[in-house]
Amino acid sequence: MRSGDAQRDYLVATELYKEGRYEESLRLLDELQRDRPDSKHVLYYRGLCLLALGRLTEASSVCDRLSSHTSESGRRLTAKLSVRIADRVRIEQMEGLHGGNAPKPPPPAATSSDDGSRNSLQPTSLSSQRASHSQSISENFVSEVPSSWWKGYVVAGILILCLIFAIVAVGVHRHKAMLAAEAEANAPLPVPPGPVPDKYLEIVNFYPAERERPYRFVVFMTPWDGATPSSDTGTADECVGNAVAEEWNAMERDTGRAMRAMDGGDPLGGVPRDRMVKTLVLPRQAMGFTGPLQGKDVKNFASGKITDLAGLIASCGKPTRIELWEHNAKCIGLAGKVLWWGRIGVAADSGASDNDGVITHVLVREYPRPEPAS
Repeated sequence: MRSGDAQRDYLVATELYKEGRYEESLRLLDELQRDRPDSKHVLYYRGLCLLALGRLTEASSVCDRLSSHTSESGRRLTAKLSVRIADRVRIEQMEGLHGGNAPKPPPPAATSSDDGSRNSLQPTSLSSQRASHSQSISENFVSEVPSSWWKGYVVAGILILCLIFAIVAVGVHRHKAMLAAEAEANAPLPVPPGPVPDKYLEIVNFYPAERERPYRFVVFMTPWDGATPSSDTGTADECVGNAVAEEWNAMERDTGRAMRAMDGGDPLGGVPRDRMVKTLVLPRQAMGFTGPLQGKDVKNFASGKITDLAGLIASCGKPTRIELWEHNAKCIGLAGKVLWWGRIGVAADSGASDNDGVITHVLVREYPRPEPAS
């Protein structure tokens, strides 16, 4: 018999059984068994039909054959058929005791395979597959798993969710703390009374002849008090500039043009720009910036033959004065002491002393021209 014919006959046999036509169903199942003597589904339905027809001995024999199937579904079918047979035997015994007046049991209900596996003789229609799958799940849960099995999973799920929420909360807190720290680092500090060299920040676009894109010169300004330090009139600044930066002469020319271009802007704090002390700051190459300078093409300097304060002092002498920069200049990475030789200043990273450390910034200062005598 071909597989397609066997499948069709199996479906017909199960439908006949459900309609109570046990003899006709049994004939088809007997034919199927000749071709498939080891099919647990055919054996199971044969046992149901024999049981419904009252042929208990034959049904028990079928149940014994079905017990040879060691698969999970085979054991389930065997157990169900054994229970049906035992119930029928018990009822017949009760009939003998009560003179045949015991109530007749309903015919045993047909069930599909419990393991949900495909068999060449199982129904393959969508509705049958759904019914088989639903029944299999229900029977597995009811017959084998304790009713409280899910409680452990629920508790574990709750614990996992709590852990996830805790991790997310910690991450959010750290992110907020990082943003707050970054905002605090980028915020200008309160400007104290008195001279502050980095009181105002200005970014100047400068277009050199050899480039289409501009440099951004960073200039800090503070109102001029009318005095020019006598130390700013010497020649030590030329020594410092040529020692710490490559191509110092060309860079000095560009810085002067950039600062003079700022004289015509709006007043700052009521003070005209041409009456401001301007300090142009050049960071060393490859330094990072924050705040308004982040991502800008800021003009910087390439280190010259001297890269540390100790070597600079040995070559150009001691600085003439020291300033403290700790306000708006931190956006360009400058926060701390600036050592001045005339109108050229130098800042360095933290060293063992004021005369130690690697040079990080070069500063160029310009004072306003003195007012003509009236």
